[in-house]
Formats: sequence, structure tokens, C-alpha cells
Amino acid sequence: EVAFTLSEGEISPPFFTPAGIHILKVIDRKEMPAYEDVADRLMERMRSRDRLDETIGKVVERLKTHWQYVPNQTGMEELLMKGTTEQSLFNIDGHPYTGALFRRFAASHPQALKRQLDEFVAKSLLDYESRNMDTRHPDFRDALRKSDEDYLVKELTRQKIDLPATTDRAGLATYFKFHASDYRWDSPRYKGVVLHCADKKIAKQAKKMLKKLPENEWVHQLRHTFNTPGNEKIQIEQGVFVPGDNKYVDKLVFKKGRFEPLMSYPFTVVYGKKQKGPDDYREVIFQLRNDYRTYLDTRWTQELKASGKVEINQEVLKTVNNN
Repeated sequence: EVAFTLSEGEISPPFFTPAGIHILKVIDRKEMPAYEDVADRLMERMRSRDRLDETIGKVVERLKTHWQYVPNQTGMEELLMKGTTEQSLFNIDGHPYTGALFRRFAASHPQALKRQLDEFVAKSLLDYESRNMDTRHPDFRDALRKSDEDYLVKELTRQKIDLPATTDRAGLATYFKFHASDYRWDSPRYKGVVLHCADKKIAKQAKKMLKKLPENEWVHQLRHTFNTPGNEKIQIEQGVFVPGDNKYVDKLVFKKGRFEPLMSYPFTVVYGKKQKGPDDYREVIFQLRNDYRTYLDTRWTQELKASGKVEINQEVLKTVNNN
């Protein structure tokens, strides 16, 4: 009410709604949209059984006029009173819509009876408009077909390429296995842990323990074994290190630079290995996903070309070129 009492550019005084306090400014006004402009939204709302908003209601009223919608009040009153009728409910462009058609519609649209009838009328008009799109809206028909085709391509691409490239762990691991050389580093890196220990004995015990454990348990088991609240005997750094990342790795692994031992942890040792590339696909997951996506895209394109061969009539093509 406030919005429609304002002129273009006018600002309202503050007013209340259950949602809070509001101030409105009218930026622009637009007339009721053409059917072509709202058809996608109309169809989507009908598919998802959303309630018709005011704009859709106006479009439906316009379709009633264009397609000579004629209600049968007797049949509608019987339907609303008894919940069923065998009579015709209305005509659209001379075609009757019966109580039997309404029952089929109502079975998949559980709502209040009056709401069901209103939406049945609206959907019938929208469906009739769609079926006659060729004659009334040839340009829109082509645009709608293109939109459907574009959506189909996007959805197939998502299922065939985008989704597997993100979630197909087995596929990613297999692709990495056969293309591991593509992910080799320019220079060797150190993959392992740096252990800062309270004494030499702990350092020796820790390295011995690591030999029996998988890498993903190293940090947890070391902390659980050697550290207690207020009495931590070991500090751990785990990762993949390049020269320059860690001064302890630089000295103990790459034999460069120097370091001063930590005051409370004077014994620093390393456990791991130098390697020329990652040995697990998850270490290069972002690059791998991009590469795997390209691979899936290429393979799918090849499958499509193989299943749908294109034959060109060279004789006809020559006549086109001549013109």
C-alpha cells in the first residue's frame, strides 16, 4: 500500500510491518510484463507447485480474455460443495475442461479445494498457451527450445564431467597413478616430520615408533605417547617442505644453512624422505581435478563424435559456397 501511493523518486515516511520498520523509495515503475518475459518463471512455479504471485495472476487473467475462458458456475459450485463433479468446469477456446480432468490434477496437487480449482484453471490456461506457442509466439518458442537445450547440456556436463572431477576419488586416484610424471616437482622436496625432543632418548624412541605407523597417525601417536598436560617432551612439524621452508629441514635434509636448537627441546631430528613428486593424489588435488576434468571432457567429446557421426553432402555444400 505504501509503495503504490508513492510517485517515482519519492521516499516514504517510516512505517511498521511484522518484519520491522521500513522506509521505501520508488526508483522506477514498470507496466505489467508481457507473457514472454515471465513465461519461464510461470512454468517453473507451476512445476514446483508454488503459489501464484500477483504478477502471474494478472497474466492468467489476460490469458482468460485472449483464449475466451468461459466458466461453468453450476459445475464449479457443485465441485466446491460436494468435492467432485461430472460437469464441465470451464471452456478454453471452446474446449471443455471437466471434473474428471480436475480429479487427475488434484491427485498430484494436495491443497485446499478452492486453491486446487484456482491452480487448475491457471495451469490449464498456461498449458493451452504453451501448446499454441507456435502460432502466437514463434520467436519465444525458439528461445524456449534453446533454453531447454542449454539446460540439458549443462546438466549432462555436470553429471558427466563436473561432478566426477570433484567427487570421484577412485577415478582421481587412477588418473594420478597413470599420470604421476606430470606432477613431478622442479626440484626434490622433503616429505616427513621434524621432531624437537627434550632428550636424545626420546628422539630415538620417536623415530623407531614412526617406522611402524602410517603417516596419517604420526602426529597423534607421538603426542599421545610423549606429551601430557604441562609436560610436553616433543614438538612435531609434519608436511612437504621445499628448500627455504624450514631451517631445520634445510640443514638436516638439504645440508644448507644452520639453526640454533630450541631451549627446551635441544635434540632436533627428522624422519621422512626426499622425493621428486607427490605419492598421493590428494597432495595435488586442485591441479589434479582440473586435469581430470579436461580428460573427462575430451573422452566424452570423443564418445559423442563416435556415436553421432556427421555426414556432409559435398555436392550441396558446393552450391551453398557458390551462392
